[in-house]
Amino acid sequence: MKKTITSISVASCFTLLSPTFALAQEDTAATEEVQEKKKFAKLRSKAKKSMMTGLRLLEKGKVDEEQDINEIAQGVQMLVELGEGIIPKCISSFPRMAKVDRLTPLREVLDKVLVDEDLHLALALSNKSTSDEVYAYLMKRWADSSREDCVDVLTDFFTHGSAEINYHCTRGLINRSQEIAIAACVDIVNKQWVESKQQLRIDFSGSSRGLMSDIIKEKITTSNKKARLLGLHLFELFGLEENAYLLKDNLNNSDTALRLGAINACRVVVAKEQPLLRPSMTELIELATEWSAKL
Repeated sequence: MKKTITSISVASCFTLLSPTFALAQEDTAATEEVQEKKKFAKLRSKAKKSMMTGLRLLEKGKVDEEQDINEIAQGVQMLVELGEGIIPKCISSFPRMAKVDRLTPLREVLDKVLVDEDLHLALALSNKSTSDEVYAYLMKRWADSSREDCVDVLTDFFTHGSAEINYHCTRGLINRSQEIAIAACVDIVNKQWVESKQQLRIDFSGSSRGLMSDIIKEKITTSNKKARLLGLHLFELFGLEENAYLLKDNLNNSDTALRLGAINACRVVVAKEQPLLRPSMTELIELATEWSAKL
């Protein structure tokens, strides 16, 4: 009997004596296992061959031929089925895929295998030779994630030279009410509204209103038409309903662009409706009159 007892470890004795201690040990082990993940799982030799086949299918297929389109889809499926072990190779393949316009299917693969919890591991793979396309993709993912450390990461890359990287960092920070990104956001809206207004409306739809009320008021009340129009667009995206009275002068303005900007600001901020895209002149005049009376 003595021999049996001596062979049992101290921890085992506590486990036998205390079920609570046993559960605590299991919880600790589980926590340590989660914290120990410092890199993606490695692929075995056979899986590596499948990965290279999948990447070749992505790269070589032609999008204007049905057979090749199917091959690209097959490549995407092959890569996704291999799981997270493909992530390092996919990230290093960005420059190669960019040359043949295959970043879309490559991003599709990563969207499916790279979970938000592992974004820091993907970012850790970057180095001095990492392409802007990689950082742009990762910053987009960070901006769309619910990670608690996303503000720190987006701030670190906020001043990066690439316009696309700056865009995703800006929208991620603005949607989290970070004042550091206000000036960059105003600049983006000013430069991209004509060509990308619908995308801007989507990308900044989650932002908290009121973050740039002073800037909006300053621009809407200026005599400069271009600055005033920018102010109306900013009001539509970020304005407060309580400040809708600022829109009245623009509703009565003879300039069509200013009048439409004011109407859309009223529709989105006050009425919670979709903005108008191409209203007729008659509709424009009628709506401007209606909103002017309401305000």
